[in-house]
This record gives sequence, structure tokens and C-alpha cells, in this order.
Amino acid sequence: MGSRSGLTPDMSFLSGVPRRVRLLVYALAVNNLSVGYFQVYLTGYLPQVNVGAATVGLLIAVEGAVVILVGVPLGLLSDRKGRKWILILGSAGVAPAIFIFVFTRSLVPLLLSAVLFGLAESATLASWNAILADQTDVESRTSAFSLSPLLCPTCSRRSGSRCLSPSRRFIH
Repeated sequence: MGSRSGLTPDMSFLSGVPRRVRLLVYALAVNNLSVGYFQVYLTGYLPQVNVGAATVGLLIAVEGAVVILVGVPLGLLSDRKGRKWILILGSAGVAPAIFIFVFTRSLVPLLLSAVLFGLAESATLASWNAILADQTDVESRTSAFSLSPLLCPTCSRRSGSRCLSPSRRFIH
């Protein structure tokens, strides 16, 4: 795996990934744009609008605890009832969580939003890798699993921090 021109990475290893799987990964990357924005917003923006560092830390801890507590049960539910609907519910849960953060600075709604975001993230994590495995054959599975972590976290965190940067002008 080298590069063709020195500037363009050689992505030929992805040619074996079925088109439907690439589309799934790209769709998740779009969802992760909002997740990345949320993570940057939480830690970068809230302190600037006078939400204390202890509250921000509590919100992060609550979100993480929810992910840990419901991850395995959602994974089992995903195995029994179907991965697609768990993934759809997880993806759909991100928007209301962010919506709450946009319109409040009160602790109880912020905690509710952290719980909702933790549930959404856990549902996505519980079903995503299983969907990729279900949708690929053994030969293309490694490439599909390489594409997902390569594209999704990179897009979410880099774009999230870039999305927040211009808004800092309007905070003061």
C-alpha cells in the first residue's frame, strides 16, 4: 500500500468492499459529523457560556456510564431483534440530544441529553460492527473493517473541531 503520486493514498484495498458496505460506512460518517461536533461543543463551548467545568465533567461521565451500562444489553437486543433498527434508533437519538444542548444551560436537561446521547452512542456501537460483518464476505471483511475506523472517527473529530472554530467569534 503505497501512494500513486506521493500525495494521493492508494485506496485500491477498498475495491473488494461491496458498494452497499461503503455506502453504510459513508452514511455513518455523516452521522459522526454531528457526534464530533457534539463532543467538541460539549468540552469547548459550554465552558465559554458559563457552564462550569465540574458540570461538563459530570455530563461526560454520565454519557460514558450510560454507554458502559447499556452497551451489552443493546448488543444482545441487536442480536435477537435485528441490528438495523438498533442502528437507526441510535443514529436518530443524536439529533434530540444535540437539540437539548443547544437550547438549555440548566443541569437537569443537560443530564437528560447526556443520557440520551449515551443511549444513542451505545446503540450505534452495539450494532455497527455486526452489520459490517453481516454485509461482507470473509475476503472483504478486513477491508470493510479498515474503512470504518479510518473514515468515521477522523471525520467526526476533525470536522467537529473545524465546525466549532468559526462559532467562537460569536460567543463573546
